Parts: sequence; structure tokens; C-alpha cells
Amino acid sequence: TATDGSGAAVNLAKVNVTIDGTTKEYAVENGQVNIGKLPVGTTEILVSVDDEFYGHAQDTTEAKVNKAAADVTVTPGNGTVTVVAKDKETGEPISGTATVVIDGGEPVEVPIGEDGTIVYPIDAAPGPHTVEVRFNNDNYEPVTKTVTVIVPKLTPIVEVNNTNGEWGTPVTIPVKVTDENGDPLTGTVLVTV
Repeated sequence: TATDGSGAAVNLAKVNVTIDGTTKEYAVENGQVNIGKLPVGTTEILVSVDDEFYGHAQDTTEAKVNKAAADVTVTPGNGTVTVVAKDKETGEPISGTATVVIDGGEPVEVPIGEDGTIVYPIDAAPGPHTVEVRFNNDNYEPVTKTVTVIVPKLTPIVEVNNTNGEWGTPVTIPVKVTDENGDPLTGTVLVTV
């Protein structure tokens, strides 16, 4: 609030606002100045006026901006986990980082883009796995969610080639076993004659 030497309110149309060394002129509306969004944390703000009737005056204040709340959903899929991050108040998607920990193992940081969504494949043996997801964004409170993801068994592909042999000698049958991606599998193959 601007006042003159007698304490009476002064109606100003514009003031100068300095934040982080940058000064801009702002309109005063109903005794207030809208300076827009500030970063999370405490920001020192210098408000000054150079009025032709009253001269120069200034005052300093601090604005404290707290982290916002994020609405994060973590949904288990068929060998995947889907992470969706939104601003809790506006519902708008937010970017950040999802730190994924499978069965208490090494954390893996996965960037979440502007659409606020990732689908992360769980690279683990078939069966149930505990997946912890920690969402981080400098402007939002961190969120941690834990879900159980079932990794399905892969369907092996067995390829056997015809072979010829002679009576009385062992016959070798070429067998190739791969997963659905063409990667070789190891293990025991049961052959029925």
C-alpha cells in the first residue's frame, strides 16, 4: 500500500518491481500488482515508485512459494507400469522424473515428458514383482507409489530342422529355441521319439 507523508493512501497507476536484478513496470489495480508466477522458494521483491508528485519511494518484501501437489497414478500392466503425473489442482499433465525400483534393486531414472505419461517395461523374470515409483519435479512435492506387476511368461518358439542319419550311428537334431523377440533361450529341451 502506498501512502503519503501524512499516512493518506496514494492512488498509483504504475510501480517498478525488481526481482532477481530485473526491473519491470507493472500496472496497479485495486491496490495490487500481479507479477505472475514465481519459482518455488523465497523470492525477494523490491517495489519502487518514481511519482511526479511524491518523488521516489521503495520497499522490499519476500514472497514464499510452496511446492504444489501432484496427482500421480501408477498402474500395473502386463509386464509394464504406466505412470501418469498431473497437477492436483488443475489436472494438467506435468513433466518430471520417475525413479523406478524393481524388487528393491537399483533405481532407474526415467524422464516424463510434457504429456505427463510414461509406460515402463519391467525387465524381470516371469512372475510377480514389487515396483516402487518415485515422482520428482522441482516445483511439486515428491510422490511415491508401490504396485505389484505380473511379468508374463514368454512364449518360446521352437524350430527343428529335418536331419538324415545312418542306421547304427547317433543322430543329431538341430534345435533352435528363441523368445518372441528372437533372442535365444537356454534350458532343457524335451525330445519325444
